Amino acid sequence: MSVRGINQVLKVISSSIKQNPSRFSIVSGNQSGDLDSIVSAISYAYFNHIHNSSSLMIPLLNFTRKELSSRKDVLLVFQKHGIDTQNLFFTDDLTQLKNVDQLILVDHNSPQGKVKNPGLEIVGIIDHHEDEGIAIDAKPRIIQKSGSCSSLVFKYWYDLIGDSNKIEDSIIKFLLAPLVIDTSNLTSKVEDIDVQVFKIYSKYLHDFDTGAFYKDVRKAKDDIEGLSLDDIFLKDYKSFEFEVGSSDVVKKVGITSVVKPFDWLEDRFAKLNQGAKMFLEDQHLDIFIIMTSYLNKDDQFNRQLGIIGASESDDVLINLALEAVKDQLEIETLPKYTEESPKLQVFQQKNLASSRKQVAPAFKNALERL
Repeated sequence: MSVRGINQVLKVISSSIKQNPSRFSIVSGNQSGDLDSIVSAISYAYFNHIHNSSSLMIPLLNFTRKELSSRKDVLLVFQKHGIDTQNLFFTDDLTQLKNVDQLILVDHNSPQGKVKNPGLEIVGIIDHHEDEGIAIDAKPRIIQKSGSCSSLVFKYWYDLIGDSNKIEDSIIKFLLAPLVIDTSNLTSKVEDIDVQVFKIYSKYLHDFDTGAFYKDVRKAKDDIEGLSLDDIFLKDYKSFEFEVGSSDVVKKVGITSVVKPFDWLEDRFAKLNQGAKMFLEDQHLDIFIIMTSYLNKDDQFNRQLGIIGASESDDVLINLALEAVKDQLEIETLPKYTEESPKLQVFQQKNLASSRKQVAPAFKNALERL
């Protein structure tokens, strides 16, 4: 079989689905829909097709088609690889996808968003987040620390396919994008698996300028100018359900990651606290957490954390949770954001190593222990 390009494979998959097959499976990234989740899902389906073209699997982007426009880094990578978005599937398409019986999760290990369907059997998991202990019989079930989930996806299929001639340069450059973004061009949060796969990638990259590629994609990722506040919040967003103490109370908590500081947001959006509260209400949340990560004027990496509740009782829970996580996250209050109602509390987060991957479990544990 000749090696096919990414878009060619996606076109074949899309055309096959439109013929209403009797059975097929979905591979989906997490609800944040970042570059790592998207590339992991698409490359998993691509390699599945290369390995066994009779096994029909579609990559599902775990957000609406409309939301793709805010992900400028993803659009840039798609453009570089000639990927036609008409060959992709989004959560809007779920109602039209009949005869789906199996689900593979990448970049998360418990279903999120609209793919959270008890009727779907979870048959595969490849992830680098905290293990939530579900689908323990899934094959593969790879939950391992890595800078980028795409590294785990590639290594799984590389070992399974066992023929390097079936892997073309374009899929390697496609996989390279989340690896360099998530590890700051292999300078931060790099694990052994990332080093291993980059050595393999290098055999295909030849004279490819990885540094320039990283800068282009990073610039696109950080470009949120012109987006609405809702678009910014939805661009890298996840929702969770956390139990409170030993009661039957469950709180819906949303966490967004933003690539600009609160000062930037405040300069562009009047009454930021009201905008945050409206987003919380639109998403039917009890607690909304805004995490920012950015470089200051001295090119030093910084983090901030903002949090707002739906009600006075939620504010009480927030304060108790903050007391529990303050030492772990090393947070310091930024008072100017807490003066108006609704109360948006904002903190400088000194623990720079704690991204959402650590912050979500920290708040989960804090609420459970109340």
